[in-house]
Amino acid sequence: MARFSERYGHKPIKFEIQKDDIDADLANGLWNQIHKYFLSCTKVQGGFSIPDDDVSALVKDLWEDFFKTQSDTIPWNWGDTVKEIKEFYFKSNWWEIYDFTEFIAQRCSHNKKERFISACNQILERELSGYRFVKCSITPITDDIEISTIESATNISSQFGNVSEHIKTSLGKLSDRQNPDYRNSIKESISAVEALCRILTDNPKATLGDLLAEMDKLHPAMKRGFSALYGYTSDANGIRHSLGFGENLADFEDAKYMLVSCAGFVNYLIGKQKTS
Repeated sequence: MARFSERYGHKPIKFEIQKDDIDADLANGLWNQIHKYFLSCTKVQGGFSIPDDDVSALVKDLWEDFFKTQSDTIPWNWGDTVKEIKEFYFKSNWWEIYDFTEFIAQRCSHNKKERFISACNQILERELSGYRFVKCSITPITDDIEISTIESATNISSQFGNVSEHIKTSLGKLSDRQNPDYRNSIKESISAVEALCRILTDNPKATLGDLLAEMDKLHPAMKRGFSALYGYTSDANGIRHSLGFGENLADFEDAKYMLVSCAGFVNYLIGKQKTS
């Protein structure tokens, strides 16, 4: 809900999605969650505050694998350690803040991971960030239904492991904040559908058309729609074939649409297979 000052025009209401930037409110909000769930988790030993064992392990990972510097340069004094981390955080570019937050989510202990990610997503939503955590990756997917669709497709049973991997790879290529690969993200999305078709038909060379031909109960209009979506990737410039002179690359919206659509399609086909 907007504050008094925003409702009555004394302060502008924030309405622009933060896609290529992080303002002070968002940076502070994410930092507060990092501090709450990790940096403030200390115990007293010998009259000094020291980090909990899991936090100590996380800091060691930060120095070795994120900062990529010598672990023996970690300050002995915990307050100095927190100060160094904070200085790095608030001097970072916006994508480095997301890299840092994502790293912590991926390396933190399991008993904190879910709560930390949930808390960060609340901040990201509150501050109109164009990103959310999906599992342990910060991705440019802002709609809750879209997130749920993709998560469902990455959590399917081991029988469809190859399908899930294609969706995860597509998500990774879409989520790369410095070098996103939209064209190959689309390829991976549609490859998930192809992999599923081959599993469901027990035919290593099956296409979507082969699978649809076996689905007698599927409405003809839905068959045409799915076929058209699949056909887009064969006809669109530079998606399923080499780029020609003057052809345009896919953009974010293309890749996002195909990821969500193919994830939804995968969920649908698996659901139909279970009920048939």
